[in-house]
Amino acid sequence: MFDFKLDSSTLILALIVIFAVYIILELRSFSKLTNKEKKERVIEWLIYACTVAEQTYGSKTGKIKLRYVYDAFIQAFPVISKLISYEKFRALVDEALIEVNKLIETNKDIYNIVHNIVVED
Repeated sequence: MFDFKLDSSTLILALIVIFAVYIILELRSFSKLTNKEKKERVIEWLIYACTVAEQTYGSKTGKIKLRYVYDAFIQAFPVISKLISYEKFRALVDEALIEVNKLIETNKDIYNIVHNIVVED
């Protein structure tokens, strides 16, 4: 009846179209948020990224951790990363770090994760 074959170029094109549609839908939903909501989402993500950086690189490695978080930020928020300055990004990271430090101080599980402490029950 139908002789439908997918070659690799058709498959690649289909994947690109699907990815583009996904990005457009994500950008549309993000653009509907208020500036405060956008900032809150970015800060939430930065809290996560800073925690991972702290766990990965440990203390006394601030510049390396900042670079790690910045590179990850560019990948996670490509549009926003082009709209804000590096100084503004650093200010957002400083804001997130206040929360990270509170979490580490008040949550034993997060403290253990960040410091790679394995606790067996």
